[in-house]
Amino acid sequence: MVPGVHCLQVGIAAGFPAAPRLRDFIHKITPVINLKHLRAVSHRAGVIPCGGPVHNRSDENVMLLGDAAGMVSPLTGGGIHLAVRSGRAAGDAIAHYLDHDGARPAEVVQSILPHMLIKKTLRSLYNRITVSNAMLDTIMKTRAFQALAQSVFFHHRGLLSPAAWRDLIRILNQAR
Repeated sequence: MVPGVHCLQVGIAAGFPAAPRLRDFIHKITPVINLKHLRAVSHRAGVIPCGGPVHNRSDENVMLLGDAAGMVSPLTGGGIHLAVRSGRAAGDAIAHYLDHDGARPAEVVQSILPHMLIKKTLRSLYNRITVSNAMLDTIMKTRAFQALAQSVFFHHRGLLSPAAWRDLIRILNQAR
């Protein structure tokens, strides 16, 4: 849920073939935050492209960024930070290209994109196994999983950076 201008934006994710059920969501969270007095003014839906960046993101005078370019984590479905970072890089690169005959903007953006190989592999493994919700709940309550999740979701230097691993080890040691 994100506050917007004169509205509250609520997003719900569901895996295919299930469809998100807004009424069920509102009913479930009512003890925490009551949204029953609000009315829906619009609905938007679409598939989040979680396969990693698409290969052909640019052509002459055209560049795809954000969700349109598949700049979404295959593991988490998140992509706002990457979209903002790549958008800023694209804007700077386009300006530099036009003003100073700089490098092709698509090449500049390509150089900052993560490969997401580990996240794609984890997503592929997850999609191939059947795990009950009870088992997932048990796994998610472990210190190791919580430390890993904290690193994946809140670490801004990349999961494979030495700083991320130092933080992960520190979190695991604190949890003992």
